[in-house]
Amino acid sequence: MLLAPPYRTSYRLSPLAFRDSSLPVSPAWVQPPQGQRPDQYIAANLSIPADPALYFPARQTFANCFDPLTQPVQGAHSITTPLKAGDIAPDFTLNNQDNQPVQLYQELKKGRPVVLFFYPKDKSRYCTRQAQEFERAYPTLKNVCSVFGVSGDSEQSHREFIAANRLHYPLLSDPGDQVRNQFGAQDFGGWLPGRVTFVIQPDARIQMVYSSQTGISDHIQKTLQALGLPSNPFAPASGGAAKPDSM
Repeated sequence: MLLAPPYRTSYRLSPLAFRDSSLPVSPAWVQPPQGQRPDQYIAANLSIPADPALYFPARQTFANCFDPLTQPVQGAHSITTPLKAGDIAPDFTLNNQDNQPVQLYQELKKGRPVVLFFYPKDKSRYCTRQAQEFERAYPTLKNVCSVFGVSGDSEQSHREFIAANRLHYPLLSDPGDQVRNQFGAQDFGGWLPGRVTFVIQPDARIQMVYSSQTGISDHIQKTLQALGLPSNPFAPASGGAAKPDSM
């Protein structure tokens, strides 16, 4: 007979908890021993303020406990507050489908906006539709900006996805969702990888953020609007969820 493991509640920490901290890495999750309050555990184990306002109960529990100063357990996403219009986008370097590094700030030095669209997974139904719609708009977009799709898939997976859908813009591999988490591009409190599009101006300031799992065509429409471009003629007229693929 298998015994159920002793589940403990995990707590997600607010980024505000680390503003005065000397920790080299900000742990995003803590899991106090049973019977100990989160603020007590934080005060005893982390050199940050033990303010109850700085932590949030997680939406599920984990069977394994973990050291808050090391990596969280499988399935726990380290996330930050979602970036919004007016914020400065953080710099990052990720490999594209050809294993070539792409650095955001180097792209911005070209004097053109950068469109980053985070999507959950290569080859999934809605992600395929989104990739196809960005491809249909790409002849217009490529004249005024750089476009990059970002997901946690491998470079090999991206190559296959690009070939299957005849994409002409690069896809960036974000292993462990590190850059996604920097941008806060998550859904449902961090439990699902979000479908979030960012338009970033050459000064690194975010001009537009749009987040929707099912409003596929709206990602492209709002990107075009933010860049002052005409609407995508291939998108559904009513916006919202995309129609079945025509490719």
